[in-house]
Amino acid sequence: MTIYEAMTAPFEYTDQKKAAGRVAAESVTAYPPDIPILIAGETITPRHIEDIRRVTQKGGRIIGTYENKLKVVKN
Repeated sequence: MTIYEAMTAPFEYTDQKKAAGRVAAESVTAYPPDIPILIAGETITPRHIEDIRRVTQKGGRIIGTYENKLKVVKN
């Protein structure tokens, strides 16, 4: 899915644990160092979820999540 399609598609928020296999509706970035983990339109993998968890465990912030939920394209 293109970035535009993902960002304009109907979306919902889902728990990170249930997000694998879904399409990201928004980019997710680790801060610091301000590097994207996910780009809108990309299929979320267990590796993405693990990377998000690792950043937060080390005291970093995740930009693009809402109350630990990911914005995904509705099926």
